[in-house]
Amino acid sequence: MPSAIWVGGALVAAASIALPSYWRTASAREAARVWTRTIESPSVLQPGDATEAAIAGRDCADKVVDGAVAESLYREGRFYGLSLLQNAVCPEMVKLMRADSLKLHQLGRLTPSGDPDEPQLSEQYKKYFGSLPVLTILKPEDAAAEGLLGLAFGGSFLSGLCLRIGELTGQTLEPGTLQLACYDGEGVSYQVHEDYVPKEDYDPERLPEHHRFSYKRRITIILYLQDQWSEGLGGAFRAHAVRPEGEPDLQNFVDVLPDGGSLVMFRSDMPHEVLPTFGQRFALSMWCHAG
Repeated sequence: MPSAIWVGGALVAAASIALPSYWRTASAREAARVWTRTIESPSVLQPGDATEAAIAGRDCADKVVDGAVAESLYREGRFYGLSLLQNAVCPEMVKLMRADSLKLHQLGRLTPSGDPDEPQLSEQYKKYFGSLPVLTILKPEDAAAEGLLGLAFGGSFLSGLCLRIGELTGQTLEPGTLQLACYDGEGVSYQVHEDYVPKEDYDPERLPEHHRFSYKRRITIILYLQDQWSEGLGGAFRAHAVRPEGEPDLQNFVDVLPDGGSLVMFRSDMPHEVLPTFGQRFALSMWCHAG
């Protein structure tokens, strides 16, 4: 399998900049563009019910994140604490989460806006305008009630990560929105954006419920659910040091392949995008909110 990270052929240290006070801790330090750890994923027994799935998810979160991982998110540097944990979840649980994701996708539960009542894109729309990523907003308890034990595990895992990071850094973080997204090939991509949006920049009442608290987003966590992936399938997560104007400079971005079981975390004001995708790419995400 190819390396999960490439940065113009090199991984180098970035120049530090001052961060707003609410994004940093006293131990913030200069670091490379992306803080990376490859771990031996904790083994998880197949959960027999929703309670076991939730317990296993939180237990896995506690094992995956230690002080070094948590503090990496608040280090100084141009890439907003970008951190990558490879093999964060064992292959068996990744397969279970992906199976649940495929089930929801086949049932038509994933739509461009996340509204389950929104119609699916027609072939005519795709022909003239291209395809779009589709998503659904989940609650761990709903996944459990539907017997989706993989996604019940995933929701508990990501929620546990938010709480664990807060405990280890002294930040007040709360689990926020849980989102399942699918980029179903056909060159689907997502434009450069930030997850955090200042409250004064939008009217929450005019947005879907899952976007109303964008001003509270502090840490973004993304877990990839592929069986296998290759560079030829595209779909890389691209992190930007600054919003690009035209073609980005090689020194100002990092690409990460969406390998199954990999976990990407960063501060939510980082510009990022998803590059054109030519395979079925699932990702389970959560925004950790300020308490």
